[in-house]
Amino acid sequence: MFREAEEALFDIFEREAESSDYLEGFQICHSISGGTGSGMGSHALEKISDRFPKKLVHTYSVFPAMQKEASDVIVQPYNSILTVARLIEHPNSVVVLDNAALHRISSENAPSKSTSSFDHINSMVSRIMCAATATLRFPGPMYTRLIHLITALVAFPPMRFIQTGLSPLREGEAAVLKTSVNDTLRRLLQSRSLMSSAGMEKGVDHCLLSGLALLQGEIDPKEIFAAIVKLKERQDVKLVLFFPFYIHLEAGC
Repeated sequence: MFREAEEALFDIFEREAESSDYLEGFQICHSISGGTGSGMGSHALEKISDRFPKKLVHTYSVFPAMQKEASDVIVQPYNSILTVARLIEHPNSVVVLDNAALHRISSENAPSKSTSSFDHINSMVSRIMCAATATLRFPGPMYTRLIHLITALVAFPPMRFIQTGLSPLREGEAAVLKTSVNDTLRRLLQSRSLMSSAGMEKGVDHCLLSGLALLQGEIDPKEIFAAIVKLKERQDVKLVLFFPFYIHLEAGC
C-alpha cells in the first residue's frame, strides 16, 4: 500500500516538475502529528531533497496542541518528534501552524455559531497561504520569487521556523473595517493574531530577528514608514543587539 502511494505521489512530483517552465521549489502542506502527514510528509521531504537538491522547499506544518489531556492519536508525540527532526534538516523554511492557536482563534472569530470550526480553520490557513504567495502570483516590484520571501524571513538558516499572523481575522462582511497600517502592524504582533501559541507580550522572553508584512490595498508609502517608526518607539517587540532589526513590507499585493 505504501509503495503504491509513494509511486503515485512522486509520479505527480516528476510530472509537474517536467511541465514547469521555471521550477523554483516546492510547497508542502501537512500535519506532523498524524501518521500520513508525519510519515509520508517526512519521506516526501527526504525524496524531494535527494531528487531536487537545488530546489527550495517551503512547508506549512500543523503542529499538535501542547495540552495535558491525552490526544486521540496515541503515537502523536513520537510522530511529532521524528517529523521535527526532518523539518530541521530538509526544508528551507517552515510556517508553524499550531492547532491550539487555530482552534482558539476560530472560536473567537467564527462568523456564526453554526460555522464548523474545521471549515473556519481551513479558511484561515488558506487565506494565509494566498496572502503569503500573492507577490509570487501577481506582478510587483519586490518578492516575486520564493527565494526572496525566504531570505526576508529566515535570518539564519537553522532558524527556519516562521511564526505567522493574520489581520483582520473576520470574514465576509464583518472583515470590512476602517483601519491603518499602524493599527494593522500592531494587531499582527499581538498574540491573539498569531497562528502559534508562543506569545509576543511584553515581559515574555522573546525576540524578533526579521519580519515580512504583506499589506493588501492602496497604501501611501509615507504611512508605512511612519508605522515602522511608531513600532520601534512603542517597543512592541524585543530586538536583538547583535543583529540589525528590519521589517520588510510589501504593499498593494
